[in-house]
Amino acid sequence: MGEQTLSGGQVYLRTRTGHHRQQRSRLTLLGFHGLFEHLQGNLSLHFRTFVHGAQGVLRGRRDSLYVHTFRFPEDRNSSTFGRTLTHFIGHIRANLSVGPAVARAQGRAQPTERSTADNRGTEIENHSTPPAAKSATPNGPLSSRRLMNYGMLILLALIWGSSFLFIKVAVAEVSPLYLVQGRLFLALLFLYAFLRLRGQRLPRGRKVWIILTVIGLFNNALPFTLISWGEQYIDSGVAAVFNGTMPLFTVIIAHFLTRDDRMNLAKMIGVLIGFGGVAVMIGADLAALAHANVLGELAVMGAACGYGLSTTLVKKYLHNVPPEAAATGQLLASTIWLALIIVVTGQPLPAMPSAKAAGSIIALGVMGTGIAYLIYYRLIKRIRATQMSLVTYLIPITAIMWGVLLLGEQPGLRTFVGMGLILGGVMLSGRK
Repeated sequence: MGEQTLSGGQVYLRTRTGHHRQQRSRLTLLGFHGLFEHLQGNLSLHFRTFVHGAQGVLRGRRDSLYVHTFRFPEDRNSSTFGRTLTHFIGHIRANLSVGPAVARAQGRAQPTERSTADNRGTEIENHSTPPAAKSATPNGPLSSRRLMNYGMLILLALIWGSSFLFIKVAVAEVSPLYLVQGRLFLALLFLYAFLRLRGQRLPRGRKVWIILTVIGLFNNALPFTLISWGEQYIDSGVAAVFNGTMPLFTVIIAHFLTRDDRMNLAKMIGVLIGFGGVAVMIGADLAALAHANVLGELAVMGAACGYGLSTTLVKKYLHNVPPEAAATGQLLASTIWLALIIVVTGQPLPAMPSAKAAGSIIALGVMGTGIAYLIYYRLIKRIRATQMSLVTYLIPITAIMWGVLLLGEQPGLRTFVGMGLILGGVMLSGRK
């Protein structure tokens, strides 16, 4: 691989081996003096050709080192400048490889040394780009965009995993209903302020608000309350593992409520394996259904079932509603639901919580619900669904980590075996 540095109006190129090295090892665009001489003869033609060529190269460098093809005027070879520029762009295409999709769109697929791989849709490695430029490409192993996406995914798992920790701390002083009401109200204020800053409004339409009211009950009000009640009797890490059964319930519910997501053999086996993990975790306590630990575990599974139902309803009825507006709308509905439940059940006003409990409720509302929702919806737009599903496997792991480090919890062998079976069942049931 040879390198040449050309002066004046010449360009820096790193040539490739083979016939490129023999034919194009020394390439010149003309010196500035020659450029102006030719511009005098046909100013408009040459200037337009030069600008279009430069724009094509620059656009190509922004789009994963693909060089967009563009058409020259019919008499592009009528001058030395036109011939030289055509030669230059041809060399750039050969070294930076025009992507097959771009070439097909222009009807001008470019043959390369590795045309077989190109026809299969794979990108040809760019040998003419320095290592620093390679790492900055979107498809590179060290792509900043890719690192950002996975960083956000891990951050989301850490936030949602810590929610079980904050619930465990706060529920020791505040009743589950008031804990959830405070969490929902703070999250509603945060997301509504964000919505207004973005210039968006709450959803409109009677049908949409009926769906949001139902989803607010089954995706926020009931699940948050059941998890908070259950964590009075079980560890936060155990609660997160049982909450991980949500995709299993989604598979079952979607089979009955949708037409395009039916149960198949792989999904059925996955569901059975996942609930086998539930049985392992409950273990000997399963016979004593009145045992507080078992009731706490069943309460969290009830929350997971509510999440599964609401997930199916969102996909079926709210796919045309902006996600931020839908999230804010369902938080408003769930806040009203909690207020009604508190009034109907006659819950006494809670005592002033400690700074630790109050801080946990604030963290649950602002970080565990508000900020987490924003990260979640941003990731949905940036990564594939298969990558997004990784958060399902990371939440129980991060929740157990937080519980061990900050609460001194000691999960037993049954917890890890059951978690492995549940996550394995979720993985299998998620396959098409």
